[in-house]
Amino acid sequence: MKRAMQKLQCLYCALSIGKYFPARFLIFTTLLLTLHAGESSAKQRTLLQLGGLRQQISLDYTYDGAVSESNEVTTSASQQRFDENYAMGLRYAIYDPRLLTGSFSGTAGLTQSQELEGQALGGTDSGQNFQYRLTGMLLQRESTPVTFYSYSQLNRVQRPFSSSYDLTTDGFGVAMSIHNAQVPSTISYSRSSAATSGQGIDTNSTGDSLSLSASHSYRNLVSTSASFSRSSSETDSGGNAEATSSDAYQVGLTNNLNIDNARGRALLTKYQLRNTAGTRSTRSSEWTENLSWGFGKALYGGLNYVNSYENSGDQKATANSGGAFLQHRLFASLSTSLNGHVSHSDFSSGSVSSVGGGISLDYQKTLPRESLLQLTASQSLSVSENELREDVLFVTNERHTVPDLVTVFEFELVKSDIIHDVPGDIVVMNRDRTFTYTEGTDYTIRQDGRLTFVVFPLTPAPGPFPITAGVELTIDYRYRVDPSIKYSTSSRAVSANLSLFSSRHRIYASYADSDQEAISQQQDASRLNESRLYTVGYTARLEYSSFAVAYRRQESTTSDSDNLSASWRFARNFGNNYLSVSLRDNYSLYGKSGVDGNGDFSNAFSLDSVYQKVLYGRINMRLNGQYVNIMGRTESDTVALGLDLSTWFGRSELVLQSSVDWRFSGTTAERHDNVKLTYRRHF
Repeated sequence: MKRAMQKLQCLYCALSIGKYFPARFLIFTTLLLTLHAGESSAKQRTLLQLGGLRQQISLDYTYDGAVSESNEVTTSASQQRFDENYAMGLRYAIYDPRLLTGSFSGTAGLTQSQELEGQALGGTDSGQNFQYRLTGMLLQRESTPVTFYSYSQLNRVQRPFSSSYDLTTDGFGVAMSIHNAQVPSTISYSRSSAATSGQGIDTNSTGDSLSLSASHSYRNLVSTSASFSRSSSETDSGGNAEATSSDAYQVGLTNNLNIDNARGRALLTKYQLRNTAGTRSTRSSEWTENLSWGFGKALYGGLNYVNSYENSGDQKATANSGGAFLQHRLFASLSTSLNGHVSHSDFSSGSVSSVGGGISLDYQKTLPRESLLQLTASQSLSVSENELREDVLFVTNERHTVPDLVTVFEFELVKSDIIHDVPGDIVVMNRDRTFTYTEGTDYTIRQDGRLTFVVFPLTPAPGPFPITAGVELTIDYRYRVDPSIKYSTSSRAVSANLSLFSSRHRIYASYADSDQEAISQQQDASRLNESRLYTVGYTARLEYSSFAVAYRRQESTTSDSDNLSASWRFARNFGNNYLSVSLRDNYSLYGKSGVDGNGDFSNAFSLDSVYQKVLYGRINMRLNGQYVNIMGRTESDTVALGLDLSTWFGRSELVLQSSVDWRFSGTTAERHDNVKLTYRRHF
């Protein structure tokens, strides 16, 4: 009787799904109605075994409300959304789990929304959600196992107070491993696509990837690995924008020769070639040699050589560099290092060369009560010469990670004097360099004197690769240099670090400077830079709390700044209850920033708190609050409060999530309310 009821339940769910997705109805129904075979025949070899069924029905109600007041004008809007979803997952095996086994999961649902602008009906919207994912492994215990996956997802993306659109993503992949004692290898292929519909200007992106890798080891003497990958992508942004495409392949070789393991003598060789054709064609290669050589118990040294090549459009660069170091350790406490380097780079417009060296000392002293004192000092000197016919060089594939967009919404590019005459001079792409972002929509550029910053909106622009905190980006740009000059660079650095009582307390301080001085030049040497950096700080890590304070001053030709940061955090469990409070403040004073050179400041203060408690033995309550105050370059105040409640009874779960945010900026005041009620039933 129980199995009959289960079959009826599965049939009802399949009929509901088939009503909206007829093309997938037959497969879905067949899978659900044969679930009992896995339970009754799990230990028998049958053609199809199914088991481990997990099913869930969820109902979600969401309310978003917003009120904005600016210059005595008040606007309001609200949105209600209702989602109905059915999700399931199961494991399967064909004939025998050792032959083919895997898992299948799927979700299907409907969504409806209604918008109000003031008291007037703004519009209604409805859509469908569907997704499935199939994974499997063939011949998992054999020498050539094969894994594969396939997925498809259709989501109705409904942003608060913005137009809704459909996002469809599809993909599949297969990989085979060859478990061979001599040459273990892997080969894989994958394909993915993402498309939006209903945005006005929709984006369609597709990509393919093929990769092969193999390795070989001979005793403990030699280990060699090789890899090859090829990927292609195409993105069509619709409208009048031209489609972007990329077809790239990459070859890598690595060889590690262990000459003498006991003495630390080894030679590491690496080679990598990458070629990209399409909208932005580039070709690059890098060959490196690293020789490590132990002369005894206290003396260690090494040599390194790097040859690199970069061709991006009409810009070419070839670089050769080499270096050597010698390190001596005395009584495991004092380490002395000598190093030297030489480099020469050829560009389309000339060459840049450099030669230099340095010395560094590192002293460590173990103190009583698990404490440690560490002192370091270094000095370096180099001479560089530019022999260029033009005053412009280029940077390709500079990588940055997007910061926390609540209190920090920009980052600085590495080089100064960056050229940004028109949009497109600075090219921002995703990590895999398959998608190019649009300046003015996805980001903006702020130039402060000789410095350049990439600025992001708090709410990312929609698309297949939205820019959110933690996303990695690659950036290409051009910058100006002195074309004909010979100059020296002298750098010094000292630091001290005192760690007390198993690192519960830490006091640190450091100083670093760099001076560039012209030896000879034919043009103005205004782009040479001098800098000073002072840092001092203290951290404490106690049983229930931690504290940190740091001061940082930077002086340079391009800008001066003082930064003072402090943070305190308390976190403790009180039985089944939990409380945490965090305070952070970051104050920066800029001395030479701004076009007029008058400078400005910024201060970001935040307070976060969380309190969790179990009510009546079965209701989990979570209270959270946040206050963020930003002053200076940008000024705003944000207050956020939230209450979450969750409880369960049998196989059902009820969750209430609510929050209210206030944001004040200039003459504008905004309030955003959110309430979400979720009911889940597992069976």
